[in-house]
Amino acid sequence: MSRSLSGKLTLKCGLAILVQALPFAISDATPRDTGNSASGFWAAGDGSFAPTVDHEAGSTPTSVLAVDMDASESIDPVVGNRGSNSVSILRNISSIGSAGDVNCDDAIDLLDLVLLGNHLDGLTALVGTCNDNPGDVNLDSLVNEADYTYLLDLISTIPTSISLQSDPGDYVGQGGVYLYTQANTLITVTASGGYLGLSLSGDAWWYGDFQVPDSLSQLAPGTYSNLTRFPFHDPAAGGLSWYGEGRGCNTLTGSFVIDRVVYCNGQLSLIDLHFEQHCEGSAPALRGTIHWDINDPATPPGPVVPIPPGHWQPAPGSAPALGK
Repeated sequence: MSRSLSGKLTLKCGLAILVQALPFAISDATPRDTGNSASGFWAAGDGSFAPTVDHEAGSTPTSVLAVDMDASESIDPVVGNRGSNSVSILRNISSIGSAGDVNCDDAIDLLDLVLLGNHLDGLTALVGTCNDNPGDVNLDSLVNEADYTYLLDLISTIPTSISLQSDPGDYVGQGGVYLYTQANTLITVTASGGYLGLSLSGDAWWYGDFQVPDSLSQLAPGTYSNLTRFPFHDPAAGGLSWYGEGRGCNTLTGSFVIDRVVYCNGQLSLIDLHFEQHCEGSAPALRGTIHWDINDPATPPGPVVPIPPGHWQPAPGSAPALGK
């Protein structure tokens, strides 16, 4: 079996290793018991791989591990050598450069995924100055769904993030663009059967409800279209609703797509989802992209103790001695 390092290595319980910009694969079954090399091959850009290349290792290599050994944010294949009782590090020095930075803000994140998705849906044009062919994430000289999938894989282990993009005239989002992570927002996820609920508490308050058709016993990858407002939806079709900041749709139409979902021992551990909703049958849309990973350890900052100087203090004698 070969593990492709061009995207995610999905390990047990949904914990994933991201191979940053490495269209390369190395086999964990082909190291030779009688030789001194491990077999690897580069991606051809069309879902296949180029001819195998042997990489020198130690004596009798028998196992391969993917780890960022030099803190370069790129995965370096590490080969264990049984015969020489040593470890060989195949350092990764490749890079896709700025190809994934669709909006040219010096970061590869969910905003790039949203922009690329909108472009593929015919909603926006890509005008990038940081790369020759904006949106050609996989460097095959085309901009298509394969680039969206490649970019999704590329960012799939970034910290939990929720981005919202609201058209002018959209009542719920008020025409704004929002990005939240667990470093600045308390994000609570509830998953039960075919239902997914989200609650965001920080500088803003948002809530999301997503329900797949009742024919499904749990969340599953796929496109769910022609939906109405949860919980007043048709159970056979599913429903959704995104609301917050005191604003919500009385009625809505919309859809959502589950790009990826992982369960661990029956518990949701990772989901990638994007959605679109229209309030009251109007044309302006609210679009959102959700990446949630149970393994993300980030939490919002707590209270600062002691209180920093310069903050307001009550006048002497105006508060009880204990400050209560």
